[in-house]
Amino acid sequence: MEIKKISITSEESKSYHNIIGRFKALNLVDWIKAYIVSVLYTVVICAAFYFLVKESAIYMWLFVPVWCKIVMFLVLLLIAAIQRSGNKQIAQLLNKYFINDLKEELITGKIQLKKVKVVKDKILVYYRKDNLD
Repeated sequence: MEIKKISITSEESKSYHNIIGRFKALNLVDWIKAYIVSVLYTVVICAAFYFLVKESAIYMWLFVPVWCKIVMFLVLLLIAAIQRSGNKQIAQLLNKYFINDLKEELITGKIQLKKVKVVKDKILVYYRKDNLD
């Protein structure tokens, strides 16, 4: 596995690592998608909890206050929004700074992206190169 280090500006790094900067990166469509994902997370969590321990799930549904349920849903919504904005910001940074040679190799299938991380003022792109020549 090879690593490509790409330098970015400090403002872009701060925007990526700052929670408020992440929320500013989302538009209305992204917030709606994050809401849908958080609803799906809620349904899956509730269904799994119900199938594992029915009596406790029913007890919690009946006796936990509504405001607690709303707070838990909002936490899931914020987690989904942060995840979506991080993916969106990384995609924008890669489009801006990605080197053309790697882009062409990625399109032709000669390399496979494994992981992309933003660390301080750098983007670390982990990829595997296939030697099919």
